[in-house]
Amino acid sequence: MTKELPATLITQLKNSRDPVQTGKILESISRHSLKQPAAIKTYHELLLFHCAFPGNGHVYKMAISELERMSHEVKKLMDHHNKRTHLALMGSGLPYTQLCCNYSFSITKWLLKTFPSSVELDSSEANPHVVRRTLYLFLPKTEYQRATQGDLSLKNRIKLLSGHQDGGAQLNWLMRLFDESPLPLDVKEEFYEQLKVYVRWSLSEPFFSRSFLHAETSSIHYFHQFHRDVNSSQVIRQAIDPQLNISVKTRKRMVEIMKATLAFQCKEIDPFTYANERELELFDLGKGLQVGLVGMVNEKKLSIENYIGFMAFRNGVPVAYGGGWLFGQRCKIGINIFEPFRKGESAWTFAQVLRLFYQRHGSRQFIIKPFQFGKGNPEGLKTGAFWFYYKLGFRPVEKLVKELADKEWEKRKPGTKGSKNLNTLKKLATCNVELKLQKKVWPDYDASVLSEQFSERQIKESSAN
Repeated sequence: MTKELPATLITQLKNSRDPVQTGKILESISRHSLKQPAAIKTYHELLLFHCAFPGNGHVYKMAISELERMSHEVKKLMDHHNKRTHLALMGSGLPYTQLCCNYSFSITKWLLKTFPSSVELDSSEANPHVVRRTLYLFLPKTEYQRATQGDLSLKNRIKLLSGHQDGGAQLNWLMRLFDESPLPLDVKEEFYEQLKVYVRWSLSEPFFSRSFLHAETSSIHYFHQFHRDVNSSQVIRQAIDPQLNISVKTRKRMVEIMKATLAFQCKEIDPFTYANERELELFDLGKGLQVGLVGMVNEKKLSIENYIGFMAFRNGVPVAYGGGWLFGQRCKIGINIFEPFRKGESAWTFAQVLRLFYQRHGSRQFIIKPFQFGKGNPEGLKTGAFWFYYKLGFRPVEKLVKELADKEWEKRKPGTKGSKNLNTLKKLATCNVELKLQKKVWPDYDASVLSEQFSERQIKESSAN
């Protein structure tokens, strides 16, 4: 092995568009050592991209091989117990590194069940009063004295109550206390959230890492060029093949992948956290793209809308996730393309997700809320996400905003994505955008309208009684 990986090779890999050249660069990098956390993390993201969007078989094999080499090198670094290196790699999702995140009660319970020796209580941001009152509600009344005396942090309170010094044993004790309570799940989640628990997860099982947590695929698709301009209306109306016939074991595995993929990034969405494995469906949409749809367990289902989560995979690598709120032929939808893959056919991928909801659930009107492209979302403004949706055919629902968008689009220079002026983008992020695929859509109002009417009726009936 030669010297440490030079930054120039990383830059060449970022800029390479030719598969043959990319393969040669990967070969050169493979002859350098991997010791610097910053270089490791950057290189890791590029390798994931080339696993999802390989230009040819050699590039794909090299990317997989380099991920495996990186895993071994990271293990050596972590075994040296250098605190600075541990902190630098924390949160990367690489094998043998650690994550420290604030998860929901349900995800924490799942982590503890799936990785019993790798998860522990790290800390809590709840003040002593909240800790005292919360644990008092869950403990037997005979524990009143120890549950209420003094101003103690969560860890110290658990130590006093249980005698456990170890973070893993403390977390087990806390989760068992919540789990054995007869309170409904929603109530447990609320109380657990108030404790602001941070869990430390050691990724000691290499498969459960961002490097290797991929769905199984029967073949690999190679990308000679990317589809940049997408006729979404045409794509969406194309028929889809029936869902893939998958085993119970595969369904369980897919749900685990969905949960863990977001957990690596300290994120959650309800359809994954409360997934109903029996409702999971997997579709092959071509070009190495598979999309998994999943609904929630009955006790978490919404009363009016049907909230369906999705995760998109390219060659088995998770590249995007989101959800659709179904109400008749209307579908409020949102997508998040993971950062390493945003240059790899994002528009085509989202068009395929819309196609799936159109064909599978009968959605004829897609609505995106302004948060997705900038309202209260600085990243959405910075990236000019509004134009991503505009190019796919989405238009503002308010007349004046639509006129502004059309005007700005007409002024754009050839090859650009539209104005990135922040003031303009803020104005464009003041209302929903929609893609309507037929003139009449049922219902022609949002589910929130129905919810408000129900609430008003209940208030009137209560007042009358």
